[in-house]
Amino acid sequence: MSPSFITCNLPLLFLNEILAMPRKAKKKLPTDFETAMQDLETLVQAMEDGEMTLEDSLKAFEQGVQLTRICQTALKDAEQRVVELSSDGKATAFSRDSE
Repeated sequence: MSPSFITCNLPLLFLNEILAMPRKAKKKLPTDFETAMQDLETLVQAMEDGEMTLEDSLKAFEQGVQLTRICQTALKDAEQRVVELSSDGKATAFSRDSE
């Protein structure tokens, strides 16, 4: 049995018109941890409400992944700064017991 291939019979001009259509402007993502975290919390709440369409849910999920990456990067950078500022250059575990 030979493999089947999907073919597209759309005229090339029509396909080019579709590709040339302007896309919706994406919301600019925050660059700081606090704003990204607040946006992520708002997004999660909206998703948990269950009122989004499937397409909107997918877009929200994609934005959530981007916001999570911003937060993770900010936390990693902060951790690196703590390591650099410590006297021995090694990561130090902070415990509540020492308070």
